[in-house]
Amino acid sequence: MPGSLGHEVQDARTFASWGVDYLKYDNCYHDGSRPQYRYARMAYALWKVGRPILYSICEWGEQNPATWASSFGNAWRTTGNIQDKWESITTIADENNKCGRFAGPGRWNDVGTFN
Repeated sequence: MPGSLGHEVQDARTFASWGVDYLKYDNCYHDGSRPQYRYARMAYALWKVGRPILYSICEWGEQNPATWASSFGNAWRTTGNIQDKWESITTIADENNKCGRFAGPGRWNDVGTFN
């Protein structure tokens, strides 16, 4: 599948040359390696380009990113997508209530998007 996996340095340089300010790095079609490894590779590539790029880690909360993602990025998905149902909204709110202590200046929980 097309994507940055295995091409982090090349893609980070390209994003910086385009003037990109925000990168949401998705978890789709990954190679099965630990997310901490995959997301760290892009984080290091972004740090090396010398341009501040807000780095958003999208791993849907599967490996509890609130506990580790601030080492690599500025924001991280804590759950899957929000559904247009009250139960979905309250469930995601309850989940993020547990994650609040991991957020702070320069590091934020991200609840995702509507389906």
